[in-house]
Amino acid sequence: MLPLRLHANGLQQMAAALVDSGADVNVLPWSIGASLGFVWEPNKATIRVAGIAQGAAMPVLLSADFGDVQGATMAFAWCQTDSVPLVLGQTNFFISSNDRNSLLPRFRSSRARYRRGAR
Repeated sequence: MLPLRLHANGLQQMAAALVDSGADVNVLPWSIGASLGFVWEPNKATIRVAGIAQGAAMPVLLSADFGDVQGATMAFAWCQTDSVPLVLGQTNFFISSNDRNSLLPRFRSSRARYRRGAR
């Protein structure tokens, strides 16, 4: 589990995310999205999610802080249920290591510095 701070709409929420390289998208449970001020809009485009987060989800953007990574903009599929975990999947996190939008190389780098005692 990866501890992180999520920011959206002037609000913030501490959470622990499951890091899943097999997940195509980042998944946001209902209660976390609601606590960040998101409002489900039935007329807004939704996406269909399979796997553990089956059903409709609304795309949302928020900022995340974890490790030395601060203010990373991330896209999530906000689900209409709390029966799903907070998941960091391939979108934004596990994109190819030479993709400038990937957060994984930045996170790995910050962890390596921390293990060596540098801050």
